[in-house]
Amino acid sequence: MMKNVRNERRWFAIGDLQTTFARFMQVLARHELLRPDGRLANDVGLVTVGDYFDFGVVDDENAHVIGREGTRIVRWLAEHPPEQTVMLLGNHDMARVQELAYESEESFRAAQHLARQVVLRPELREKFLATHPRVPTPEVALRDFAAFMVEQRTLIQRLLMDGRVGLAVVAWRDGEDLLITHAGVTTVDLANADIAATTAPVIADALNAYLTVAVERAAPAWSVDAQEPLELAPLCVFGVSGHEGGGLIYHRPADPDRDGILDRHWEMNPERVRRFDPRTLVPDLRQACGHTSHARCVKEMPRWTDVPTANAAAGFIRSLSVDGEDVRYRVGAASHAKTSLLLIDGDINRVPVSAYDILPLDGVRL
Repeated sequence: MMKNVRNERRWFAIGDLQTTFARFMQVLARHELLRPDGRLANDVGLVTVGDYFDFGVVDDENAHVIGREGTRIVRWLAEHPPEQTVMLLGNHDMARVQELAYESEESFRAAQHLARQVVLRPELREKFLATHPRVPTPEVALRDFAAFMVEQRTLIQRLLMDGRVGLAVVAWRDGEDLLITHAGVTTVDLANADIAATTAPVIADALNAYLTVAVERAAPAWSVDAQEPLELAPLCVFGVSGHEGGGLIYHRPADPDRDGILDRHWEMNPERVRRFDPRTLVPDLRQACGHTSHARCVKEMPRWTDVPTANAAAGFIRSLSVDGEDVRYRVGAASHAKTSLLLIDGDINRVPVSAYDILPLDGVRL
């Protein structure tokens, strides 16, 4: 309903914030979204789609430095009122309260040390899985969880208990609802969560309610500093020894018939889906998400990508349009298909600040 759409602010959505706090501020300043004191301008609202942690090359020397950058970004966002900053969660953030629920910094750095040995000596993989059974694989120890710090877990737990972060939000753009999540919503996700409706407001409310119930189960332990993983299965399944997590916040769009698929079962495993066919996006629904970079989209969907798009640089908004069996991945936010997904992860830490785009919105349903 119109009364639920906040139009008194200039609203924007920004992709995965895996970068330094200074660079994040530079992007916001370039788009003229900040006050002189470094806070968001009073007339600006911001939707962030998750993945605030882990970027660059992390080693023992810089892990805490990189880790604190993400923590600083999250704290800065949370210091604004909830009607001004809408914060969603991604797989890197959720990992802090799922796979890493029981890890100390000492135990995790030990896992990373052994993971680096596995890179050089693959025969040590079984030793890794046996020694660190709660860290799914050596690869995620060095990639998705790379800059883990206990204070990140504590921060995400607190934001979850305060209802300050969610899985989905509905924005208003070009006169229509736009469902915003970290990685997009498919009919498989709806089936897993037993959500029958297909309108953006109902889906968003149902996903956030699913999260709320899970947090209520974990909160008694969190409130006394006891560790309890956040359980969102079967909607989103966290990783276990030897198997990475999958589902709503993990999956990426991909052509199931592309060349060079290394492990189709790993990609499409119904218990922990890592890739989804764009033709399974919720029909007649306009969406936006982060999670998947331009380079990844070109690699995963080559026959649906035209030459200008394939040759374009990163940093811009892109669109994935579905019309029956016709799928198109293109540069730009324009899409006339009723089933569409705007991709707003622009590799913020890799592209020039001047080339990094954010998505303007007409308002946000709060």
